[in-house]
Amino acid sequence: CGHWILSPARLPVPPRRQQFNCKYLQLIYPRYKFYLQPEFCTRILSGRTDAMTDTLYRVSENLFRSKSSGRYYAITKKNGKQIKTSLKTTDHDLAKRKLVRALEEADRLKHTLKSATFADVLKDYRETAQPAKGLKATSLKDEEYRIQAILKAWTGLLHAKVRDITAKDCEKWFGKRLAEIHPQRMNNETSLLKNIFRFAIREGYCHANPADRLRRLKVPKSKVVPPTRQQFSILVDTLRNAKNEDAGDFVELLGYSGMRRNECANIVWVEVDFDRGRFWVTGGDFGVKGNDELEVPLFPAMRELLLRIRARVGHVNPTDKIMRIKQCRNAIEGACRDAKLPRFDHHDMRHFFCSNAIEHGIDFKVIAGWLRQKDGGILVASTYGHLRKDHSDEMAKKMDFSATTIHDNKVIPISKAGQGQS
Repeated sequence: CGHWILSPARLPVPPRRQQFNCKYLQLIYPRYKFYLQPEFCTRILSGRTDAMTDTLYRVSENLFRSKSSGRYYAITKKNGKQIKTSLKTTDHDLAKRKLVRALEEADRLKHTLKSATFADVLKDYRETAQPAKGLKATSLKDEEYRIQAILKAWTGLLHAKVRDITAKDCEKWFGKRLAEIHPQRMNNETSLLKNIFRFAIREGYCHANPADRLRRLKVPKSKVVPPTRQQFSILVDTLRNAKNEDAGDFVELLGYSGMRRNECANIVWVEVDFDRGRFWVTGGDFGVKGNDELEVPLFPAMRELLLRIRARVGHVNPTDKIMRIKQCRNAIEGACRDAKLPRFDHHDMRHFFCSNAIEHGIDFKVIAGWLRQKDGGILVASTYGHLRKDHSDEMAKKMDFSATTIHDNKVIPISKAGQGQS
């Protein structure tokens, strides 16, 4: 801009210049001394400089435009405090429409909440917005866990004034947390933080969302490798040989039905209709994912397993749970270790069910219905649509249509064909 003069420290001070002791600039550029014109130093110290501020000119009431970028801003005053909001557009008509909403948000600011802390917002959020979501107990527990994780990673957030929290504060938390957790968890915590600030805006605690600029991370897709039929059989045999019949039944039911762990643990005998060949997935007291109970065909392997369990147990009541355990993670890990198998878990049995269905030629839409998915098979195609290597190799052997191997006795060389025509 013509006011800043950078000269190496070994050079003499230029004439008619006074040294300006700028510790911040000397910290960044230790090899240089900084000299400013005396009148410009005075303007910096007094806060009057065009080089450091953007010039806004008035377009209409409460609507201003940047001279340099052309972007529109809404500026209003509420309770004696000026509120400046970027409308994030250079289009005049769009800016006028956004201005109405910006003024409405500014009007919602309550003077009595100017000293409210994040703890006050969080208390209000838990009492009103959170119950209105209608979350299941497990989902509510997950959200509460994310709130505690945010508070633990962001020191001082709980007692900070909401109106004093800036976008820079949010970015500091984001950068610190980014190096600690998986991108999916980072997205979940960021989304929750944004929702809490949106609630704060709605209730008049603040006029802008400081977390709006936090980006959503791309989540790397993990490769799904389901157990082969041989591995599944070895896993079940290992569990039963260890006299853990309950874990063996649990793993088989997961693999033969495609149910999730919680659904498998809560299915009762009355939800299985052997005569009609149907069973219902309700999830018990916890409910199923999406709260959609569904009727599913009773698959042959599942029918055989349930009949064996009923014969072994003897008399059963309709409301009795079929499985006597809620999970068998430790048993699965121990069996995989003993049998020298890859490490599997409950959800890998769901992958096993889906990959077997695909190998038997069942289309994705039908499989999605069995798995209680509403996307018509898109998730099945992208996540479960892989085939196991051994099955893929067998299918590849059928791709034999070379021109030199098919109908070799009917191929006529060009030279002989030419002699015949002559």
